[in-house]
Amino acid sequence: MKLLFCGLGQIAKRHIALIQQYFPHYEIFALRLQNKTPGPMPGVKELYRWEDVDLHTFAAAFITSPNHLHVAQALECARRGIPLFIEKPLGASWEGMENLLQLVREKKLQTYVAYCFRFHPLVIEFKKRLEGKKILHSRVMFGSYMPGWRTKKNYKESYTVHREQGGGVI
Repeated sequence: MKLLFCGLGQIAKRHIALIQQYFPHYEIFALRLQNKTPGPMPGVKELYRWEDVDLHTFAAAFITSPNHLHVAQALECARRGIPLFIEKPLGASWEGMENLLQLVREKKLQTYVAYCFRFHPLVIEFKKRLEGKKILHSRVMFGSYMPGWRTKKNYKESYTVHREQGGGVI
């Protein structure tokens, strides 16, 4: 089975490490259009153009690039009929969303948008307490401490703080 990663940053590396650990027979490819991420990962084959993607049949594409690239890359994968796993958020704006939704429906593509807070202990407890009850309205808000997101580098240099790059995933 072949998997495509669009983006090879910190979250992609976490996903890849888990896949390599539990599914070592999977072939992993990384599309590196901007090639800004330092160094290749062992066992990951690199592609540099969408035309290179067309030479393979992928079981899924993981969209793990900076937020402002998510929709464009998801659209490219959807056009090729590749099921999608998109890291949060789905996009930095509404631009291209209708096209993506249409393609996903048209091609009946399995699509998943990751959102890690659904496994947060408070969310699980909240869900347990609401089971069997009629809910009229709910509003759940979360906050996080940005310096804790990326502990190995200065968070102020990360794309997550720059609005023009889709900053602020929450």
